[in-house]
Amino acid sequence: MERSGWPGMTRLGLCFGLSVLLLSACSGSAKQVRKSQAIGNQHFRLGLLNYQRGRYPEAIAELKKSIKIDPSSEQAYNRLGLVQLDVREFDEARKNFNMALKKNPYFTDAHNNLGTVYRKMGNPEKALEEFQIALEDSAYRSPEKVYYNIAKTLFEMERTDEAITNLETSIEIAPRYGKARMDLALAFKAQGRHAKAKEQLELIVQLIPDSQEAVRAQGLLDARGY
Repeated sequence: MERSGWPGMTRLGLCFGLSVLLLSACSGSAKQVRKSQAIGNQHFRLGLLNYQRGRYPEAIAELKKSIKIDPSSEQAYNRLGLVQLDVREFDEARKNFNMALKKNPYFTDAHNNLGTVYRKMGNPEKALEEFQIALEDSAYRSPEKVYYNIAKTLFEMERTDEAITNLETSIEIAPRYGKARMDLALAFKAQGRHAKAKEQLELIVQLIPDSQEAVRAQGLLDARGY
């Protein structure tokens, strides 16, 4: 008589039993992953709340907890990088934006943010490379911010005409983008193109009257007598 090696168990029964055990193990593992993600998300939200309130050390601490619990979250790495960017921890911010991209190479926000870090670290060429990658994402929801960042970089490289072109592209995409219009007005003023500068300042006041840029624009208009 042929023996299976498992007393009282047919091959079919053995296979069924192993399948149940495997399914149970996978289910338990999936539950653990979901639990870690949920706890990590709680710390992420606390980090975001502290960041919005200007409590940067607390925000950094919570985001680091989020990453420790759920290291798969590119959003947590990206947000941590943003906080570190604000407190001028540029090298740490660079590392975390790169980690976000390691988790998700198509994370366009992280490319844009990484470009800003490189600009602030004095590496405009690398900054422009990252901004260009961000622009290649045709579905990106905020391309005007990328063009604005490119313009900031080009100004620092003393490539003023190219910078102005990128600011004009930025406000063409988002006419109410106050920062871009203000920088464009100041660039025109520096070139002695006062009528163009006045036009931008007036548009800021008209399009976004309740913004900080509008207050500043009105002050410049009054002071210069445009």
